[in-house]
Amino acid sequence: MGSVGSISKNNGAMSERRRYTRYAGDGLMVWVDGRIYPAIDVSLGGVRLSGVQPVKRGAVVSLKLIPCHGEAMMLGLAAIAQGQVLAVRPSGTRLAFVSPRYSLAKTVVRHARTQHLDGVFSQPVG
Repeated sequence: MGSVGSISKNNGAMSERRRYTRYAGDGLMVWVDGRIYPAIDVSLGGVRLSGVQPVKRGAVVSLKLIPCHGEAMMLGLAAIAQGQVLAVRPSGTRLAFVSPRYSLAKTVVRHARTQHLDGVFSQPVG
């Protein structure tokens, strides 16, 4: 189950199709190799981290999604997962979740709902 989007041409125009809807990462931090990075966006298939991480494309890394808003932070509702590095660019590092578990999906859905209820964003990202 990965968040690898495919790109197709429609009458010369490029369109991007994704398996999962991406949501803004506001209020979500990601722990990778002992360092914490802010999430730019997240979906049930993967996450994009701010900045360039010292990892190579194709590598599989352990990570932890840490919600940092309200009750979630107090209750320690972080989810442990593994992610495969899809891209490392100045705009961020993209990771696809590898064999995601229910707890990861629950954390992502809770994050999206919390943002929506708090009015942080009105629609999914791109």
